Amino acid sequence: MRRRIRLTGRRQLRKSFVKARIIDRGPEKWIEMTVQDPRTLQAFPNDAQVKLRLYENKCSETISFGTIDKIKQVEKLKNDAFSAPSCQLRIVANTPDERGRLLGSTDTWTLRAKEPNTPETDGILTFQKTKMRPQIWKIEFRDDEYPIVYVDESIPNSTIWVRNDPIFVGCVLPAIVRRVFEEILQRHYRDIDVEWMQKWLQWASDLTGGTDAMPPGEEEREQQELWIDEIVERFCEKHSLAEMVRAQVVRGTQGATI
Repeated sequence: MRRRIRLTGRRQLRKSFVKARIIDRGPEKWIEMTVQDPRTLQAFPNDAQVKLRLYENKCSETISFGTIDKIKQVEKLKNDAFSAPSCQLRIVANTPDERGRLLGSTDTWTLRAKEPNTPETDGILTFQKTKMRPQIWKIEFRDDEYPIVYVDESIPNSTIWVRNDPIFVGCVLPAIVRRVFEEILQRHYRDIDVEWMQKWLQWASDLTGGTDAMPPGEEEREQQELWIDEIVERFCEKHSLAEMVRAQVVRGTQGATI
C-alpha cells in the first residue's frame, strides 16, 4: 500500500469534510461549497485561507472562499469550460511570515455536473457532457479517480443517450471496457491500492465467474491480451450486444434501396 510522507507537515483532510457542486446560471457557472464538519477547521488559524483548486483538460483555476473565520459559500467560476473537474480543498497560511504555505489539503475528487433529468449514479464509469467536436467521445484517466467518458454536448441528453442508444452501447462500450483494462494493466503494479482499479477488477471477476480478480503478471503479455479479450467477450455476451446492434441496423435499413 502506498504511504504519503508529508514533508511540509500539512494535515491530511478527508474528502467527505467538504461538499461542492457546480451551479449553472445560464452563461455563468458558480461553485457552491459547504463544510460538513466545521470542527475540523479548529486545527488551523482563523486567518488561514480556504481554497478550492480545480483542473480539467489542461485548464486550472484556484478559487478562494475567504478565511476560516469568514468562509463564503458561493463563488463565481472564471473558466466556464469546466465540465467534470478534479477538485482539491486546500488550507493555506496567510500570516506575513508563512503566507502561501500549505497547512492542510484533501485528496482530489471529481466534481460531477449533473445533467437535468439524469438519475444519480455511483457506478464504476462516469459519463459527462462537454464541448469536444469533431470527436463524439473520449475517455480520460485520472490518478485516483474513476474513469470519465466525455460525450459531445451537441448530442441531446447525451449522458442518457450513451446508456440507451444501441449503436453506442454495442460498438463503443466494449471499446471503452477494453481501454480501461489496458490502463489497469499499465498501472497495476504501482497503483494496486487505487479504489477505482479494485472496483473494476472485482467487476471483471464477477463477470467472468472468476475467484481471483488479479490480472496476469507484467511478463505475461500474451496472457494479458487473452484476459482482456475474455472480459470484453463476456460483457458483449451478457448484454447480447451483437443482437442489439444487428436489430438496430436492420430497422434502419428497412426499405432502403441500392
